[in-house]
Amino acid sequence: MAAIAAATGEGESKENTLLNKTQTLIQNVEGKEGAFWEAALYAANFYNSHPLTTSLTEGEVTDWRFWLPMDLFEWRWKSEIEELFPWWEFTHNTDGHYTIVPAEYVCPEERWKNCETTLRQATFHTMYNLPNNSKNITYWDVFGLDNAHFEAREFIIQRGCPKDLEEFVWCWAIEERELYKNWQKWGQRGIEDHIVIVTEKITMIPRDVTW
Repeated sequence: MAAIAAATGEGESKENTLLNKTQTLIQNVEGKEGAFWEAALYAANFYNSHPLTTSLTEGEVTDWRFWLPMDLFEWRWKSEIEELFPWWEFTHNTDGHYTIVPAEYVCPEERWKNCETTLRQATFHTMYNLPNNSKNITYWDVFGLDNAHFEAREFIIQRGCPKDLEEFVWCWAIEERELYKNWQKWGQRGIEDHIVIVTEKITMIPRDVTW
């Protein structure tokens, strides 16, 4: 409730600040179980590598790479976020952010019911919320395959590292012999490293100084 009060207080709206989002997730995750709360904690942790990261607002950071973990989290769990945190201001798939394909996540069960109602057959990609090419980064490329539908998992594994994630991977594992067997791990590290670099550039304070 404190986070919601801060977000809706008079004077200055803080609904779109990174601090408000990450702290809300962290404050509410204790004692909770399930895929949503696991993803919530994981998303928040991306922004805790540098103590000053969560003080940055969207107005200060326009880099899509910086916002990628939070954007993917919002995309996948939008309905749950709306129910739990009505004040939440969604920024994924907006100007300056990564274009997530498809634009909206729909659970396969709901997609199937919709198709039966409209007498239409969903394509494989729309059924499981997958892009039509090997370029786009998906939610599962960053958050892992543990809670993915088995057909989505198979697609991700067979496709391998998406083109848009390669920069993150190579900055950490350029000499890794089994690079493409571990591309997800290196991609996650590359994203974390990028967030720290952006934070240091904006705040002019190195991570080590703030510990």
